[in-house]
Amino acid sequence: MSDANINNTAPIKWAQRSDSLYLTIALP
Repeated sequence: MSDANINNTAPIKWAQRSDSLYLTIALP
């Protein structure tokens, strides 16, 4: 997955680390 594809999708943001993948949900 490339962060460029899902740079900013809805309130859900994907943060990819060098060794781990984090799913961050931005609350209003």
